[in-house]
Amino acid sequence: MINLIFSDSHICKDNITELETVFDEILYYKADRVICLGDYYDKRILSPEELTFGTSIMKRFVDNYPEVILIQGNHDRDTVKYLNNE
Repeated sequence: MINLIFSDSHICKDNITELETVFDEILYYKADRVICLGDYYDKRILSPEELTFGTSIMKRFVDNYPEVILIQGNHDRDTVKYLNNE
């Protein structure tokens, strides 16, 4: 089984261009599973651009790999709380 593992992308407006290159490289590889070890987003309150970018990358992972696992990091926890109005 081949796993692709990444972490700490910290998606924010300032690094979307660079992350597009990184994620395009990750998506080039064939694997059975992709694992994100957390801190996918950088901050609690996301801009529409950050949310759209992050969602589109995850959709590409789901469309291209049999299994995608996201482990919640401390930054992700804050984002989830915000999105749930907590």
